[in-house]
Amino acid sequence: MGRCRTIAVLAVMTAATALLYGVVSSRSDDGEKRLYRLDKTETIETICLENRSASLKFWKNEDQQWMVKEAGLTGDERAAAEYSAGAEKMNLLLDALSGLTVTRWLDEENPEYGLSGEGISSTVTFTTSQGNHYGFTAGNQTMTRSHVYIRDVNSGQTAITDLGAVAQLGGGVDSFRSRAVFRVDMDQIRALEYRTGQARPLILEQTGGRWQMKAPYVSPAREIEITELLSEMKDWNLCAFASSTAYSREQMGLSGGGSVLTLTDALGNTQTLEIGKPVDGLVPVRNGEKDDILLLYADEVNLEYLNADKLLFFAPLKADVDQVKGLQLEVDGTVLKFALDSEHNQFYCNGIPVDPEAFYSFYMSYMAMTAVGGDSKEPEESGAQLASLTTEYKDGSVKQVRLVQRDTDTCYMVVNNSYSGFYTSHEKLMTLISKLNRLANY
Repeated sequence: MGRCRTIAVLAVMTAATALLYGVVSSRSDDGEKRLYRLDKTETIETICLENRSASLKFWKNEDQQWMVKEAGLTGDERAAAEYSAGAEKMNLLLDALSGLTVTRWLDEENPEYGLSGEGISSTVTFTTSQGNHYGFTAGNQTMTRSHVYIRDVNSGQTAITDLGAVAQLGGGVDSFRSRAVFRVDMDQIRALEYRTGQARPLILEQTGGRWQMKAPYVSPAREIEITELLSEMKDWNLCAFASSTAYSREQMGLSGGGSVLTLTDALGNTQTLEIGKPVDGLVPVRNGEKDDILLLYADEVNLEYLNADKLLFFAPLKADVDQVKGLQLEVDGTVLKFALDSEHNQFYCNGIPVDPEAFYSFYMSYMAMTAVGGDSKEPEESGAQLASLTTEYKDGSVKQVRLVQRDTDTCYMVVNNSYSGFYTSHEKLMTLISKLNRLANY
C-alpha cells in the first residue's frame, strides 16, 4: 500500500514537472524548444536592451518606424536624443528575439554561466502587440564558444542557446542607428523641392515620364541634368554621426533658415533633408528626426545644379527638322528665308542651295535658343529688337520668337507676340549669327 502511494506521488510530481517543462520550453509544432513563442500575428512593439556598452530603448514612432535612444542618461544632451534605427539592423534584432530557440535546458544555475553580476553580457526585455512581456539575460559562452548561457526573465529557467541568437545584442546606440542617407527609393523619385533661405523654392515633378518645373517657373526641365543629379545623390556617404563630434547645431547651420531638400518617390514616400553649411570638409545633413544628423563628405554633396536657371528647359524653337517647312530670320535688317526639303536632304536660303552639313550645324544652334532664366514680371518697357526667328511647320502652324534687348547680356523671348516670362543670352544669339555667316560662305 505504501509503495502504491509512493508511485502515485511520483506520478503526480512527474506530471507537474512535465507541465512546467512544457510551459517553459513552449515546444513548437516542429519540435523546436523555445524560451517563449509568439503567435503568428503577434509583433514586437517595444524593446529594452542593456549590455556592456549602453542601456537602450527601442520603440515605433507614429510612422511605424523604429527609433532608438540611450536610457538612463541624465544631465546630458544625449539623454533626450532620439534616433531612427537602421532597418537592416532592426530586422536582425527582431528575427533573433522572435525566433530564439533553446539548444538545451539546464537543471540549475552555476556561477560559471555568468548570469549574475559582472558576468552578464546583456539583458533584453520586450513587449508585444498582445500585451505579453518576454525577455532573457545572456551570460558567458560555453567552452565550445559556439553557444551561450541564458536565463528567462519570467521563469528564471536557465538554458543554452546558439551564439548567433544573441549576436545582435551588443553595441552602443550608434551601432543601432540608421546609416542610410535616404529612406525613399532613389531610383523612383517623382518629385523634388529645394528651398534656400527666403528665395522662391525650386519644384520639379515628373509627369508622364518627363520632368517639369513647377516653380519658380512653369516649364519643361532638363532631363539629363536631373537624372545625373539624382544619380550623384545615391553616392552620398556617411562619414560620422554628428552626435559623436563637438559641433553645435549653430556651427553646423542647422538651427533654422538653411537649405531644405524634399524628395518623393513613386510610392508617395516623402523624405525631407535639412542641409547645413560645410565644416572641416563635412556637410551636416538632418535626414529624419531632429537628432538624426549625419556628417557627409563635402566633395560628394554638390547641389550647384539645384538651380532653376540651370534646370530650366524652355526651348520654343525645338522641333525635328522633318516637321519644318521653312524658316525666316531677321537680323540687323537682313531677312533670310530658308526652304527645307529634308526628305531629299536639300536646303535653300533665299532660293540658293546651301550645304546640308552646314545647314544642320546652323539648325542645331537655332533649336538651342533656349532660356537661361526667367522674370515672373512682364517688362514695362521693351528694348530694341535684336532678332526675329520664325518657324513654319508642315502642318501650317507658325511660331515666332522675337529677341528683345533686356540688358547688356540677355534678351527677352517674345513668343508669337506674347512675353514668355523667359530670357536668353546674347551669347546664344551670337553663336547663331556666327553659324549664319558660316552658312553664307558655302
